[in-house]
Amino acid sequence: MAKKEFITKKGDRMAFVTLEDLHGSVEVVVLAKVYSRVAECLAGDDPILVSGTVEVGEKNIKVIASDVVLLRELTERETRRVHVTVQSGIAREQLESLKGIIKRYPGSCRSYLHIVIPEQSRTTINLPDAYMLSASEELSLEVKNLLGYNAVSFE
Repeated sequence: MAKKEFITKKGDRMAFVTLEDLHGSVEVVVLAKVYSRVAECLAGDDPILVSGTVEVGEKNIKVIASDVVLLRELTERETRRVHVTVQSGIAREQLESLKGIIKRYPGSCRSYLHIVIPEQSRTTINLPDAYMLSASEELSLEVKNLLGYNAVSFE
C-alpha cells in the first residue's frame, strides 16, 4: 500500500492510497471527513477492507472511500461462533493447554468443540457461556499452534 497525504485548503488532512492485490491496483481517495476517522487503519501494512463508491473515468478507475476497517477488527466484530476441532486421541496435556487458551480469550462468541473420530463420526459440544470466546487472531494462532492448522474456524 502506498499513501500520499495532503492538506486541504481548509487545513484538514486527506490521502490518496494505492491498494494492490494479485490482480492489479486501484487508487482510493480518502477525503478529510473519512480520513480523520480511519487514519490509523492506513498507517501500517495490515490488511484492510475499504468501502466506498467506484468512479470510472476515461483513463482510470478510483474508489472514493466511505469507510476503512482493519480486517482483523472486522473478523472480531462480525464473528458469532468459534469452532475448535480436536481428534479423538488427543492427549490430556493438550486438552489442558486448550482449556488455558480458551480462558485467556473471553468474549461474546458462542464456542463449539468438535471431536472427530477418524473415519467414523463427529461429535459437537456446545460449550457453556463461561467459555464464550473472542474471535481474535491471537486465539486462532494459539489453537493452531497447539492442534494444527484446521483446528479453529470462525463463523
